[in-house]
Amino acid sequence: MRLSLLLIALLSTIQVHAWASKGHNIAAYIAEQFLTGDARLLIDHVLSNDAGYNRYLIANEDQTLLSSSNAAIWADKFAETEEGRKTRRWHFIQLGKQERDISDKGMENILSREGIVKAIVEQDTLLRDHATTPDNKLKALKFLIHFIPDMTQPYHVEIFGQGAGRRLVEWKDLRPSLHLVWDQFLIEEALARQYGEPNLNAAFYWAKQFADSVKNLREDRFKSRIDSLIGCPSPNLIETCAYRWAVDTAQLHIPSRDFPPDGDLSKRYFLDNIDIVAEQLLKAGVRLALRLNLIFSKKTGFDWLDSK
Repeated sequence: MRLSLLLIALLSTIQVHAWASKGHNIAAYIAEQFLTGDARLLIDHVLSNDAGYNRYLIANEDQTLLSSSNAAIWADKFAETEEGRKTRRWHFIQLGKQERDISDKGMENILSREGIVKAIVEQDTLLRDHATTPDNKLKALKFLIHFIPDMTQPYHVEIFGQGAGRRLVEWKDLRPSLHLVWDQFLIEEALARQYGEPNLNAAFYWAKQFADSVKNLREDRFKSRIDSLIGCPSPNLIETCAYRWAVDTAQLHIPSRDFPPDGDLSKRYFLDNIDIVAEQLLKAGVRLALRLNLIFSKKTGFDWLDSK
């Protein structure tokens, strides 16, 4: 299989952002592996309204739509502009302790306030509305491509008062925040160890490895694995899924205090948590594919779910 090159330039990481550029490209490429043919064609049509479309795509027979365009990281760049300033709060959410337990009241509370859950529901709804203008549809698509993966980053869905992501920690010779370690450093360390360089080509290969690990399973195990990654019993209901995905991330038990004796998180802490990073990115890609398939082809892309 011929692999296409990734054209996205690296962005400087800002604390409100999740997964940084490589993480978002990994999630987007995984999603592409599970898109239906109809969804791919219609996504291409919407992205073609982007003024930079021709610069972002490569003309070859294994062309990628999401991770070879700026779509995966556009929302971060937009949040840095005057126009997009108000969207910064759309990238994260804090849950109250009672909202961690799945309930109708918990969902109602979260959907009533600004944050990533409400943003996902609103952008998903805009994409499905035939009255949405092409320009707003393009923005909604790029927001959704970004926000669904954002929701799987543990320090973008926290419990009220936790604030662990702001804690400064040690990483080799640096003093980043714990949030930045999860955004960027854990992923780059994994890419460097496996491929020698933490570049975007390495991210592309890592994403392919994740996707293949699921696609190559026997049919019964494939179904079970996909169901687990989707994590929503009613995949057609975006409100239900967005809420459940937030709770799923909030319930992760990420060590934020008991660090190694030498303090350097690039060693034992990396080994203890890189599997969580990989699983979260895989969830991000599969969940993104699910929503894009439903929006653009009216199918989940997974036949046993469509028959329910």
